[in-house]
Amino acid sequence: MNVEAFRGAIIKGKWKLVKIALLPGKTELFDLSVDPGEKNNVAKQNPEVVRDLESRLIAYAKEQKQSEWLKAQQNFLGAQGKTILDPDFDIDDGGLPHEKPAMPKK
Repeated sequence: MNVEAFRGAIIKGKWKLVKIALLPGKTELFDLSVDPGEKNNVAKQNPEVVRDLESRLIAYAKEQKQSEWLKAQQNFLGAQGKTILDPDFDIDDGGLPHEKPAMPKK
């Protein structure tokens, strides 16, 4: 299992789930028993496996300790870094308790 601020991956049995949150976000699922090179994304054909592995990945992300490397890279990460490094950041709603995602006003 590997979880970072904007992506993560998990393997359970023959399945490997790769979640990429950068826009455009994507979810990939591979059956490693028949596709060890990860060429055929079978996420659409196996939604129950995707749900199970995504929930495990999120649970792990909630348990893991903050990355020391990310803490040292705040200037590089910009506004996103300030958000994900805030101790009140809520992984469930993707923001701080006092912030909700909104489209910029023109």
